[in-house]
Amino acid sequence: MALGKSVTVTGEDRAWALLKEALSAEAVPADLEVHIGDVDGINIHVRGRDLDGTIPARYLPALLEYQESINRLYSFVKYKEYSVRRLTDEDKRAVEIVYRVDKGSSSFGAQIAPILEKIGLEAASKMTGQQLLIFMSLSVVLLAGYGGLRLWLNYKKDKLGADQAGAALKALGEVAKTLADGQKQDPELESQRLKLLKKAMKSSKAAKLVLETADSANSRLAFSMDANDKLVIGDAELGGDDLKRAATAPREKSTLFDESGPAVLTSVDNSAGDGYAVGVKFLNSPSAVVAKVENDRLIDEERRCVADAVISRNPIFIHVDGKWHRGAVVRARILSIRALSEVELKGLKKKA
Repeated sequence: MALGKSVTVTGEDRAWALLKEALSAEAVPADLEVHIGDVDGINIHVRGRDLDGTIPARYLPALLEYQESINRLYSFVKYKEYSVRRLTDEDKRAVEIVYRVDKGSSSFGAQIAPILEKIGLEAASKMTGQQLLIFMSLSVVLLAGYGGLRLWLNYKKDKLGADQAGAALKALGEVAKTLADGQKQDPELESQRLKLLKKAMKSSKAAKLVLETADSANSRLAFSMDANDKLVIGDAELGGDDLKRAATAPREKSTLFDESGPAVLTSVDNSAGDGYAVGVKFLNSPSAVVAKVENDRLIDEERRCVADAVISRNPIFIHVDGKWHRGAVVRARILSIRALSEVELKGLKKKA
């Protein structure tokens, strides 16, 4: 079925159909507009200790983690930075989650459609039509309603089953069976959707970050539960103890970042505590990071070099290390910095 110039994602089934179409060989219009319709919101229904029209403090980190995860996703889409430091107060208000607690119950909920619509508007100018449709469809199936939790559990079960055995795998198996029995899932359909998810994550870094957003939020929810708490999804009740063990399935590990060479300093952030942070754009590679300038690490000459480079924007030689995590460099710091020699400067001019 050929796509028009505009499509609206109206629910989980529609999102899966559009995702399948976007991943097929059929052409997707380059200027496709994708809108979010009346999709399910965030629904967290739990039973257990002190859960009766209330939100116990143990659940607050889970609710805050969902917000932080959405903020990181929005920051990456809008500014190409996974850190939320670039977000303005206006940005944060645009994607703020407002939770409601149903009177006399233990159900917390929030609308997600306006937030996804806002993120989609920012993504539209930075993605191809195909990437945008994949990204928005994936956002609905993973972040709206109960379907995302089910898909997250199935994905972790599949990944963990390939990597190792043990308590987490057993717990995932028990949770997945309880959920399947309670929701009368079609095993073949779930298998097909898992394959679509894996394929979708290869389309762009933003698509992969949608899964990581769901992973962070759902894992924090699992770790917030008491052992005897129950997460209610339809007719299924998932035990807090099993969900905690299930959430220990392997997550993406950090790898080291270490690079040195000619670079320019692109920005300054004085809110980094002891010292300050600068944006570093390496000239001989695509690497661009925000690195901390630690006052007790650099000598006076190096600190002067940093200050001069910030003002002049002239290239300098710099050594930075840190860690790759979720597609971005974190905890980066400047190990050393110096002015470029005349020979090095001439070499850069020849390459320009």
